[in-house]
Amino acid sequence: MNHPFDPNVYEQELRHGHLRLRDARGARAVEVEGLSLGSRFEPLYSRAHGRPVGHRAVLEVWSGQELLSPDRARAEFVDRGCAERVPALAAGLHMTNYDAFTTAQERGWLLLSLPDAVVQHPQLWPPLPQDLFSSAGYAPHHLALEIRAEAAGIERVADFVRYHRELGFAVALSEFGLRQTDLSRVWGTRPDIVSVSPKGLAENSGDRFPRVLGALARVLHECGAMVAVRDVDDEVMLARVLHRQGCVGGRDILAEGMGQRGLSFLRDL
Repeated sequence: MNHPFDPNVYEQELRHGHLRLRDARGARAVEVEGLSLGSRFEPLYSRAHGRPVGHRAVLEVWSGQELLSPDRARAEFVDRGCAERVPALAAGLHMTNYDAFTTAQERGWLLLSLPDAVVQHPQLWPPLPQDLFSSAGYAPHHLALEIRAEAAGIERVADFVRYHRELGFAVALSEFGLRQTDLSRVWGTRPDIVSVSPKGLAENSGDRFPRVLGALARVLHECGAMVAVRDVDDEVMLARVLHRQGCVGGRDILAEGMGQRGLSFLRDL
């Protein structure tokens, strides 16, 4: 379902819609056109540190007592006329909730996913509610802005990375190995983090998966990017990704999307 993106609506919500979050901190949820929006935080686990070093913010959307799937939620946003308002509000919602979720000492990176249209419209940069940096005690270095590698042409993506890095943000490219495997996108944009899909790589490489992942991680490290492996949701995949022999050449790697069983398994490796 295609919906034309209106940057003016997004910008208006970015500037004004988050004020209710600031005035009702700790509420944890906000209502938009009959839908309830909340936050879930998935750990970014670093094997080198032996602990989470941040969290990915995930938007939860409820209709009454029903938790909507991401696809269903996107369809509802379009049907209810809030397709621009929700992603603009989500960043402030996550920042407010993460502030309540952690102490200042515990806070690591907060990884925020941004829609493609934000990358395509420089007038929306930086795509965050600025007053939350003072009211919630954030600094740009607390945040990693995640965009898809193919969100725009390579020059625009590179401009986005440079602009936000100069402000102090980290920038991550997502879904590498799932929909995007063009390394020139990484070399040409120089992100701080690259999220890799092991399932996408495993489907295409079979038994060579550990070597393929190791080679890819070394290349990504050479261009200055930290590697985050997405959706490591079972012990078998986790063991293949983070084997004690070091398939990434001894360099640190982040693992995302693990439940408590996976975290316990990783600590024992």
